Amino acid sequence: AEIGIAMGKKGTDVAKESADMILLDDNFYTIVSAVEEGRRIYDNIKKFIRFLLAANFIEVFVVTAAMLINLPLPFLAVQILWINIITDGLPALSLGVDIKEKDIMKRKPRDTNETVLHSSMPFIVITGIVGFLATLSIFLWELPINLEKARTLAFTTTTLFQIFFVFNCRSEKRSAFSINPLTNKKLVISVILSIVLQILVIYLPFLQVLFGTVPLNLWDWIRIL
Repeated sequence: AEIGIAMGKKGTDVAKESADMILLDDNFYTIVSAVEEGRRIYDNIKKFIRFLLAANFIEVFVVTAAMLINLPLPFLAVQILWINIITDGLPALSLGVDIKEKDIMKRKPRDTNETVLHSSMPFIVITGIVGFLATLSIFLWELPINLEKARTLAFTTTTLFQIFFVFNCRSEKRSAFSINPLTNKKLVISVILSIVLQILVIYLPFLQVLFGTVPLNLWDWIRIL
């Protein structure tokens, strides 16, 4: 064992004082339960960080690219704030309470020196690049015609990309299509709520003024999707 374990009821005081862990119920199965729960929490922390970093990379890449090639900014400051608080925040919190994966206790123990992002950086960078290309492409497509609409398209593309991308953050090895989304009802509710809020930002007049958006037609939604 990596640590010393003492019994809580039958163990001596000396053993308890020198132990790293004390089993209050004297049941060794408690160790298995604790390891299982610890792995679930660790996995959810990784999911949370992986999603937020990948999502924010998209915004950073898009804004940086626009500045480098001397284009108008694809996002207004209030739009970035909206993405970070609503679009990123609600789904990310739902990932933090995700259920454990079926094979969680069949894995080998991880290296205690392994960082949280040890295996996630390629995933984060590639996702950021894909989201960046999608967002910048639709912005450049509309930019010669209408700047406000180009921003609305870029804003909505990034938002929807992140909303649906969150399902792919639920596992490092399994596809989003192989995991039942209803096993995390909080995530499904947060995604639906985020979509509804995004639609309100686009179509409610007073929110249009606040967020610098314009209404989108059916062809615009097809391009976004």
